[in-house]
Amino acid sequence: MEMRKHGMINNWLVLAAVAVSWVAVQTGSGAAVENGVGVGMDNVGWGSDRTCRNGVWEESALKLKFSIVLSVSELRCFGQYADTGLQYLDVTDSSGRKLAPAEIRLSAPIQNAVDGMVYLRISGTAGEAPGPDASWLRLKGTLRVPLARLVKGDVYELPAEKGTEVYIDVPGSNGGEGEASEDVVTARTASSSRIVLKEYKKIEYEGKKMVKAEIGLEADAPIELSAFQILNDKNEVLETMTGGMSYSPVESSCRADATYFFKDPGDGKKLRIRPVYRAFRKLVKIPVDIKFGMRGEIRDEPGKKK
Repeated sequence: MEMRKHGMINNWLVLAAVAVSWVAVQTGSGAAVENGVGVGMDNVGWGSDRTCRNGVWEESALKLKFSIVLSVSELRCFGQYADTGLQYLDVTDSSGRKLAPAEIRLSAPIQNAVDGMVYLRISGTAGEAPGPDASWLRLKGTLRVPLARLVKGDVYELPAEKGTEVYIDVPGSNGGEGEASEDVVTARTASSSRIVLKEYKKIEYEGKKMVKAEIGLEADAPIELSAFQILNDKNEVLETMTGGMSYSPVESSCRADATYFFKDPGDGKKLRIRPVYRAFRKLVKIPVDIKFGMRGEIRDEPGKKK
């Protein structure tokens, strides 16, 4: 069995004696698109899991690991905090042998935006190692994926002082769904959602006058906060550095806190804030049918049967 495993690894991936080695795979325009969601393979490699038991770290046997990349065009995006639980994809090899299903879990996955596209990377683990003569594997099945839409909130103006707050409308609350206006919105009274300025202080960073602001969101709708934008009097979005974000979703509401560092706007009497949400989230089923080998994804020629 040990000889079989070594032969299998050598056939699939050129490895030194290391636990993890990744092979980059091209994705993009050639990736399959289903329901407006692009599906492609990103990384393939052998790796092990490490667990700590009673203070002792243990390492599992080598497993075949991979990443699937999903993509959508902005202003759509993926829900960030939806845990869909453990999901499975069927696996067959080039000989037609059916292997144990691959495991996929979407829990706070990583997504980023590049050139008008939003990409989501999902990690998976093969349930069984391929045989030494297998030249490729095929993943097939359906993934449940949370899709959402990026929605800009209104611009709110608060006194630049710790503890100030303003009541707001959020998508899905009080019927609010549309894109926000560029004008500053006065305080709302019908909504129980609010923005709270938890900290506002001027600091020096690398010889520059900066502001540190901790902003909190308390929303009465099950939405996700993507970010806060800080604006000047000309409605220009200021360049900020993010100091971290915490998020506490529940079934019918959410709480979020984010810290930002930005250039001191000058008088510092008012702070203009626009929340950006991942709103109207829903689970959709995305068909997956990917064939990959030691060099990554294998795309069939047009008109050629798989």
